[in-house]
Amino acid sequence: MTVLWLTLHLTLKMSLKEHGLELNIPPFWKDKPGFDWYDVIKTQTIAQHIIHVEREIGKVKRLRIFHSVIPVAIFGSVNQNGL
Repeated sequence: MTVLWLTLHLTLKMSLKEHGLELNIPPFWKDKPGFDWYDVIKTQTIAQHIIHVEREIGKVKRLRIFHSVIPVAIFGSVNQNGL
């Protein structure tokens, strides 16, 4: 199971890197009674970003933005509408 998880993680990380993105995974306790101060800040920062990402995913689902084919001619205006 660990080898499968590692393979999936590396594959996803490489795929995202091709698009200039980075995978942020919150730190987990590592045989310690709690997080270091750096891990606390990192976890809080990731949580704040997750909220915004989930909100935008909800908009895409609710508005069915990708439910049909989007003509290439309107790509520039899609970004200007805040979607």
